[in-house]
Amino acid sequence: MSRIFALDATVADCRCGHCGAIAALATARVYTRCPGNVFRCTTCGEVLMRLTELPDRMVLDLGGGTALTFRSPPGPA
Repeated sequence: MSRIFALDATVADCRCGHCGAIAALATARVYTRCPGNVFRCTTCGEVLMRLTELPDRMVLDLGGGTALTFRSPPGPA
């Protein structure tokens, strides 16, 4: 994911399009023995997203995850 996003995607909150649960992307169950990586919701088990690396491109399918939310970093103290 770090090759796609400049921000740390693991700290982003992802909302499941199936059950509506919101959790940090880092908590998703990731299956790597598929064509690409499949991220599943920890609440209902539905697919949140698929990340596939092809020879000439990377494909990120957010079909099941309805939103990724990145929090703003804290300002200077």
